[in-house]
Amino acid sequence: MQSTPAAGPGSAANVSTVRVLAVLSRFIGASRALGVTEISQDLGMTKNMVHRALTTLVRNGHLVRDASGARYELGFGVLQFLDPAAPEPDIRTICQPHLRSLKQLSGESVFLSIIVGRNRVNVDSIEAPGRIVTHAVRGRAVPLHLTETSRVLLAFLSDAEIAEYIRIASPLTRAPATGEVTPERLWKDLRAIRKTGYALGQGERRFSERRVEATYLAFPVLDAAGRPHAALTVGGPQERFDIASAEALLPDMRRIVEDANRQARLIPAKPVYLLGE
Repeated sequence: MQSTPAAGPGSAANVSTVRVLAVLSRFIGASRALGVTEISQDLGMTKNMVHRALTTLVRNGHLVRDASGARYELGFGVLQFLDPAAPEPDIRTICQPHLRSLKQLSGESVFLSIIVGRNRVNVDSIEAPGRIVTHAVRGRAVPLHLTETSRVLLAFLSDAEIAEYIRIASPLTRAPATGEVTPERLWKDLRAIRKTGYALGQGERRFSERRVEATYLAFPVLDAAGRPHAALTVGGPQERFDIASAEALLPDMRRIVEDANRQARLIPAKPVYLLGE
Protein backbone atom coordinates (compact mmCIF):
# COMPACT_ATOMS: atom_id res chain seq x y z
CA MET A 1 0.00 0.00 0.00
CA GLN A 2 1.24 3.44 -0.92
CA SER A 3 0.82 6.32 1.49
CA THR A 4 -0.25 9.82 0.51
CA PRO A 5 2.80 12.08 0.20
CA ALA A 6 3.30 14.67 2.91
CA ALA A 7 2.18 18.14 1.87
CA GLY A 8 4.71 20.05 3.97
CA PRO A 9 3.94 23.45 5.42
CA GLY A 10 0.98 25.27 3.92
CA SER A 11 -2.79 25.47 3.80
CA ALA A 12 -5.44 22.79 3.55
CA ALA A 13 -5.53 23.58 -0.16
CA ASN A 14 -1.97 22.27 -0.46
CA VAL A 15 -2.98 19.02 1.21
CA SER A 16 -5.91 18.69 -1.20
CA THR A 17 -3.62 19.35 -4.18
CA VAL A 18 -1.21 16.63 -3.07
CA ARG A 19 -4.10 14.19 -2.76
CA VAL A 20 -5.35 15.05 -6.24
CA LEU A 21 -1.88 14.50 -7.68
CA ALA A 22 -1.51 11.22 -5.80
CA VAL A 23 -4.79 9.97 -7.27
CA LEU A 24 -3.82 11.08 -10.78
CA SER A 25 -0.44 9.34 -10.41
CA ARG A 26 -2.23 6.09 -9.60
CA PHE A 27 -3.49 5.99 -13.20
CA ILE A 28 -0.01 6.17 -14.74
CA GLY A 29 0.64 2.82 -16.38
CA ALA A 30 -2.76 1.43 -15.32
CA SER A 31 -3.96 -1.17 -17.82
CA ARG A 32 -7.64 -0.86 -16.85
CA ALA A 33 -10.18 1.50 -15.35
CA LEU A 34 -9.96 2.01 -11.56
CA GLY A 35 -12.65 2.38 -8.90
CA VAL A 36 -12.89 4.44 -5.71
CA THR A 37 -12.40 1.50 -3.34
CA GLU A 38 -9.33 0.21 -5.16
CA ILE A 39 -7.66 3.62 -5.21
CA SER A 40 -8.54 4.20 -1.54
CA GLN A 41 -6.88 0.94 -0.53
CA ASP A 42 -3.81 1.52 -2.72
CA LEU A 43 -3.16 5.08 -1.48
CA GLY A 44 -4.29 4.76 2.13
CA MET A 45 -6.88 7.50 1.66
CA THR A 46 -10.53 7.52 2.70
CA LYS A 47 -13.13 6.95 0.02
CA ASN A 48 -14.43 10.50 0.52
CA MET A 49 -10.95 11.92 -0.12
CA VAL A 50 -10.56 9.81 -3.24
CA HIS A 51 -14.01 10.74 -4.52
CA ARG A 52 -13.31 14.45 -4.10
CA ALA A 53 -10.00 14.09 -5.94
CA LEU A 54 -11.65 12.11 -8.75
CA THR A 55 -14.38 14.73 -9.10
CA THR A 56 -11.74 17.45 -9.50
CA LEU A 57 -9.81 15.44 -12.09
CA VAL A 58 -12.94 14.64 -14.10
CA ARG A 59 -14.01 18.30 -14.02
CA ASN A 60 -10.66 19.31 -15.51
CA GLY A 61 -10.63 16.56 -18.13
CA HIS A 62 -7.69 14.62 -16.72
CA LEU A 63 -9.92 11.61 -16.02
CA VAL A 64 -13.15 10.31 -17.54
CA ARG A 65 -15.69 7.75 -16.34
CA ASP A 66 -15.69 4.45 -18.18
CA ALA A 67 -18.74 2.98 -19.90
CA SER A 68 -20.10 1.61 -16.58
CA GLY A 69 -19.99 5.07 -14.98
CA ALA A 70 -18.53 3.58 -11.80
CA ARG A 71 -14.83 3.49 -12.68
CA TYR A 72 -12.32 5.98 -14.05
CA GLU A 73 -9.55 6.19 -16.65
CA LEU A 74 -7.26 8.82 -18.16
CA GLY A 75 -8.91 11.57 -20.21
CA PHE A 76 -7.95 14.18 -22.81
CA GLY A 77 -6.48 16.53 -20.20
CA VAL A 78 -3.34 14.44 -19.77
CA LEU A 79 -2.26 15.30 -23.33
CA GLN A 80 -1.09 18.69 -22.09
CA PHE A 81 1.75 16.87 -20.31
CA LEU A 82 3.13 15.45 -23.55
CA ASP A 83 6.33 16.79 -25.04
CA PRO A 84 5.17 19.19 -27.80
CA ALA A 85 8.16 18.13 -29.89
CA ALA A 86 7.13 14.46 -29.75
CA PRO A 87 5.28 12.98 -32.75
CA GLU A 88 1.50 13.20 -32.51
CA PRO A 89 0.03 9.79 -31.62
CA ASP A 90 -1.84 8.10 -34.46
CA ILE A 91 -4.22 5.19 -34.45
CA ARG A 92 -1.89 2.92 -36.45
CA THR A 93 0.90 3.39 -33.90
CA ILE A 94 -1.51 2.80 -31.02
CA CYS A 95 -2.92 -0.39 -32.54
CA GLN A 96 0.28 -2.05 -33.80
CA PRO A 97 1.02 -3.93 -30.54
CA HIS A 98 -2.61 -5.03 -30.34
CA LEU A 99 -2.48 -6.37 -33.89
CA ARG A 100 0.50 -8.47 -32.83
CA SER A 101 -1.32 -9.66 -29.69
CA LEU A 102 -4.40 -10.68 -31.68
CA LYS A 103 -2.23 -12.51 -34.23
CA GLN A 104 -0.36 -14.35 -31.47
CA LEU A 105 -3.60 -15.30 -29.70
CA SER A 106 -5.52 -16.49 -32.76
CA GLY A 107 -2.81 -17.61 -35.16
CA GLU A 108 -4.88 -15.99 -37.92
CA SER A 109 -4.55 -12.89 -40.09
CA VAL A 110 -5.32 -9.54 -38.47
CA PHE A 111 -6.19 -6.20 -40.04
CA LEU A 112 -6.50 -2.54 -39.07
CA SER A 113 -9.02 -0.55 -41.14
CA ILE A 114 -10.26 3.04 -41.19
CA ILE A 115 -13.06 5.01 -42.86
CA VAL A 116 -12.16 6.94 -46.00
CA GLY A 117 -15.15 8.70 -47.55
CA ARG A 118 -17.93 6.13 -47.97
CA ASN A 119 -15.50 3.21 -47.79
CA ARG A 120 -13.15 1.50 -45.40
CA VAL A 121 -9.55 0.70 -46.26
CA ASN A 122 -6.89 -1.47 -44.65
CA VAL A 123 -3.96 0.55 -43.29
CA ASP A 124 -2.07 -2.24 -41.53
CA SER A 125 -2.12 -6.03 -41.37
CA ILE A 126 -0.27 -9.17 -40.33
CA GLU A 127 -0.93 -12.16 -42.59
CA ALA A 128 -1.06 -15.68 -41.21
CA PRO A 129 0.79 -18.45 -43.07
CA GLY A 130 -1.19 -20.63 -45.40
CA ARG A 131 -4.39 -19.63 -47.16
CA ILE A 132 -5.18 -15.92 -47.05
CA VAL A 133 -8.71 -14.69 -46.42
CA THR A 134 -8.68 -11.15 -47.74
CA HIS A 135 -6.84 -8.75 -49.98
CA ALA A 136 -4.84 -6.73 -47.45
CA VAL A 137 -3.54 -4.28 -50.04
CA ARG A 138 -3.49 -0.89 -48.39
CA GLY A 139 -5.90 1.58 -49.95
CA ARG A 140 -8.30 -1.02 -51.37
CA ALA A 141 -11.76 0.47 -50.85
CA VAL A 142 -14.72 -1.57 -49.58
CA PRO A 143 -18.16 0.05 -49.13
CA LEU A 144 -19.15 0.66 -45.51
CA HIS A 145 -22.20 -1.63 -45.70
CA LEU A 146 -20.27 -4.70 -46.91
CA THR A 147 -18.37 -7.16 -44.67
CA GLU A 148 -18.14 -7.38 -40.90
CA THR A 149 -15.15 -5.01 -40.76
CA SER A 150 -16.95 -2.29 -42.71
CA ARG A 151 -20.12 -2.56 -40.66
CA VAL A 152 -18.34 -2.41 -37.32
CA LEU A 153 -17.12 1.04 -38.43
CA LEU A 154 -20.45 2.18 -39.86
CA ALA A 155 -22.32 1.08 -36.73
CA PHE A 156 -20.58 3.64 -34.53
CA LEU A 157 -21.36 6.64 -36.68
CA SER A 158 -24.42 8.65 -35.66
CA ASP A 159 -27.90 7.62 -36.83
CA ALA A 160 -27.99 10.72 -39.02
CA GLU A 161 -24.69 9.79 -40.68
CA ILE A 162 -25.84 6.21 -41.26
CA ALA A 163 -29.09 7.44 -42.81
CA GLU A 164 -27.13 9.80 -45.05
CA TYR A 165 -24.77 7.00 -46.07
CA ILE A 166 -27.71 4.76 -47.02
CA ARG A 167 -29.28 7.60 -49.01
CA ILE A 168 -26.08 8.33 -50.93
CA ALA A 169 -25.03 4.70 -51.44
CA SER A 170 -28.44 3.36 -52.51
CA PRO A 171 -29.08 1.09 -54.21
CA LEU A 172 -26.77 -0.78 -51.86
CA THR A 173 -24.19 -3.02 -53.51
CA ARG A 174 -25.07 -6.69 -53.32
CA ALA A 175 -22.80 -8.86 -51.15
CA PRO A 176 -21.73 -12.04 -53.03
CA ALA A 177 -21.72 -14.20 -49.89
CA THR A 178 -24.77 -12.82 -48.09
CA GLY A 179 -27.07 -11.77 -50.90
CA GLU A 180 -29.19 -8.63 -51.09
CA VAL A 181 -28.49 -5.79 -48.66
CA THR A 182 -31.59 -3.75 -47.83
CA PRO A 183 -31.65 -0.65 -45.60
CA GLU A 184 -33.86 -2.50 -43.12
CA ARG A 185 -31.48 -5.45 -42.89
CA LEU A 186 -28.47 -3.14 -42.61
CA TRP A 187 -30.02 -1.14 -39.74
CA LYS A 188 -30.80 -4.40 -37.93
CA ASP A 189 -27.19 -5.57 -38.26
CA LEU A 190 -25.78 -2.21 -37.14
CA ARG A 191 -27.97 -2.10 -34.03
CA ALA A 192 -26.85 -5.63 -33.13
CA ILE A 193 -23.19 -4.59 -33.49
CA ARG A 194 -23.75 -1.57 -31.24
CA LYS A 195 -25.30 -3.84 -28.62
CA THR A 196 -22.59 -6.53 -28.62
CA GLY A 197 -19.61 -4.31 -29.41
CA TYR A 198 -18.31 -6.55 -32.23
CA ALA A 199 -19.26 -8.14 -35.55
CA LEU A 200 -18.90 -11.87 -36.17
CA GLY A 201 -19.74 -13.59 -39.40
CA GLN A 202 -18.80 -15.95 -42.18
CA GLY A 203 -18.59 -15.39 -45.88
CA GLU A 204 -17.05 -16.30 -49.17
CA ARG A 205 -14.07 -14.33 -50.40
CA ARG A 206 -12.89 -14.63 -53.99
CA PHE A 207 -9.28 -14.38 -55.17
CA SER A 208 -9.27 -14.55 -58.97
CA GLU A 209 -10.67 -18.01 -59.65
CA ARG A 210 -10.19 -19.24 -56.09
CA ARG A 211 -12.80 -19.03 -53.36
CA VAL A 212 -12.22 -19.15 -49.61
CA GLU A 213 -14.90 -19.66 -46.97
CA ALA A 214 -13.77 -17.55 -44.04
CA THR A 215 -14.80 -16.35 -40.58
CA TYR A 216 -14.25 -12.76 -39.45
CA LEU A 217 -14.42 -11.18 -36.00
CA ALA A 218 -14.22 -7.36 -36.03
CA PHE A 219 -14.04 -4.84 -33.18
CA PRO A 220 -14.31 -1.03 -33.16
CA VAL A 221 -11.58 1.20 -31.78
CA LEU A 222 -13.38 4.29 -30.44
CA ASP A 223 -12.55 7.70 -29.02
CA ALA A 224 -13.96 9.08 -25.75
CA ALA A 225 -17.11 10.25 -27.54
CA GLY A 226 -17.73 6.77 -29.00
CA ARG A 227 -16.69 7.79 -32.53
CA PRO A 228 -14.82 5.22 -34.65
CA HIS A 229 -11.08 5.55 -35.11
CA ALA A 230 -10.64 2.17 -36.75
CA ALA A 231 -11.59 -1.51 -36.76
CA LEU A 232 -9.44 -4.41 -35.58
CA THR A 233 -10.33 -7.63 -37.40
CA VAL A 234 -9.26 -11.26 -37.10
CA GLY A 235 -9.99 -13.50 -40.08
CA GLY A 236 -9.23 -17.06 -41.06
CA PRO A 237 -10.45 -19.90 -43.30
CA GLN A 238 -13.31 -21.86 -41.79
CA GLU A 239 -11.39 -25.12 -41.63
CA ARG A 240 -9.12 -23.44 -39.04
CA PHE A 241 -11.20 -20.56 -37.70
CA ASP A 242 -14.92 -21.21 -37.52
CA ILE A 243 -17.64 -19.51 -35.46
CA ALA A 244 -17.01 -21.79 -32.46
CA SER A 245 -13.27 -21.02 -32.54
CA ALA A 246 -13.95 -17.29 -32.73
CA GLU A 247 -16.42 -17.38 -29.84
CA ALA A 248 -13.96 -19.36 -27.69
CA LEU A 249 -11.31 -16.67 -28.21
CA LEU A 250 -13.75 -13.77 -27.89
CA PRO A 251 -13.18 -12.94 -24.17
CA ASP A 252 -9.38 -12.75 -24.58
CA MET A 253 -9.70 -10.78 -27.81
CA ARG A 254 -12.02 -8.28 -26.16
CA ARG A 255 -9.46 -7.68 -23.42
CA ILE A 256 -6.81 -6.91 -26.04
CA VAL A 257 -9.12 -4.55 -27.91
CA GLU A 258 -10.25 -2.84 -24.70
CA ASP A 259 -6.62 -1.98 -23.99
CA ALA A 260 -6.40 -0.41 -27.46
CA ASN A 261 -9.57 1.54 -26.73
CA ARG A 262 -8.21 2.87 -23.44
CA GLN A 263 -5.34 4.45 -25.33
CA ALA A 264 -7.45 5.53 -28.33
CA ARG A 265 -9.87 7.43 -26.08
CA LEU A 266 -7.12 9.95 -25.35
CA ILE A 267 -7.25 11.32 -28.91
CA PRO A 268 -10.34 12.41 -30.89
CA ALA A 269 -11.33 10.42 -33.97
CA LYS A 270 -10.86 12.13 -37.31
CA PRO A 271 -13.98 13.61 -38.94
CA VAL A 272 -15.89 11.43 -41.40
CA TYR A 273 -16.74 12.91 -44.80
CA LEU A 274 -19.33 10.64 -46.39
CA LEU A 275 -19.35 12.63 -49.62
CA GLY A 276 -15.69 11.74 -50.20
CA GLU A 277 -14.52 8.80 -52.24
